[in-house]
Amino acid sequence: VTRPAFINGIKALKKHEGVKNFDPNKDATNQEMRTYVCAQCHVEYYFKDEGDGRKTLTFPWDNGTHIDQIYKYYEDRNFV
Repeated sequence: VTRPAFINGIKALKKHEGVKNFDPNKDATNQEMRTYVCAQCHVEYYFKDEGDGRKTLTFPWDNGTHIDQIYKYYEDRNFV
């Protein structure tokens, strides 16, 4: 897995699942890695405005990857 934003997103997801400091390149199972290789690009994401002119590629997985959990992520941030 090479995409920094994806690595951050997976860390947030695993933290939600109770796994701290998850590194997909070291800690992922073979099956997870098969999924992650494709998911790096083929996944829901957005560009978060950092307020200083920069935008950061962000995955909305802090609460999980189910649609209701992703929706809650956006709702918690008043995303429009």
